Amino acid sequence: MPLRLVVVTVAAVSAVVTQFVIHNRGPLPEIDLQNIIKPKPVSIAGVASVIDGDTIEVHGLRIRFNGIDAPESKQYCNDARGFEYPYRAAGDRPKHRTSSLPHRGQSSAPS
Repeated sequence: MPLRLVVVTVAAVSAVVTQFVIHNRGPLPEIDLQNIIKPKPVSIAGVASVIDGDTIEVHGLRIRFNGIDAPESKQYCNDARGFEYPYRAAGDRPKHRTSSLPHRGQSSAPS
């Protein structure tokens, strides 16, 4: 048998088998790359300690909440004269007013 006839016969049989497999197989599964490359969430249980307005700690693992605009524990603000002072929430401020604290409406805290 000539080699050319063998090659053409093998190619024709391969084409027929390929067509049969493609037509008789179900739909191809959808591949979602986000599920492949993203890390899987892990369950965490335990007592949480609050670090600051958007961060907690559970068993030494710090978890920061995304999308929460809260002051940081070491955040500083500037008053109208440029005086820098540590940020304090309204409940943490002393009851009496001191000269180092800015007057209402004159502070600017970075976001």
